[in-house]
Amino acid sequence: MYGTPDWTQHIAFREFRRAHEAVRKAYEQLKQDLSRQEWEHGMAYNDEKDVFVKRVEGEAVAWWER
Repeated sequence: MYGTPDWTQHIAFREFRRAHEAVRKAYEQLKQDLSRQEWEHGMAYNDEKDVFVKRVEGEAVAWWER
C-alpha cells in the first residue's frame, strides 16, 4: 500500500538502481548468475537475491528520503 514502509523500500530500491549504474549492473549480474542455477523452488532463488537486496535497501531508502 502506498506510503507504507514496504512501499518505500520497494520504490527506493527500484529508483536507486535506476540512478546508480554500478548497483544496477551488480544486481543484473547477480540475477543472471542465479538464473543459471537449478532451484527446487522459486523461493530459494529469492532467498539468494535477498542478501543483496537487504544490503542495498538501507542505502536506497536513505537516498530516497533525502
